[in-house]
Amino acid sequence: MTGHPETVLAVYRSRRNTGRSPHAGPEFVKVGREVFYTREAVRAYLAGKRG
Repeated sequence: MTGHPETVLAVYRSRRNTGRSPHAGPEFVKVGREVFYTREAVRAYLAGKRG
């Protein structure tokens, strides 16, 4: 949905976790080693990018 490769999303998650860019990328949930993005989080991220 975002058009970003997995590597870019991983960088965004890292920036969020370290506090360097708390609004980088969509919000995510980790279950074990897997990363999930809700549709609502991705839509909110995309709406914020355009606005």
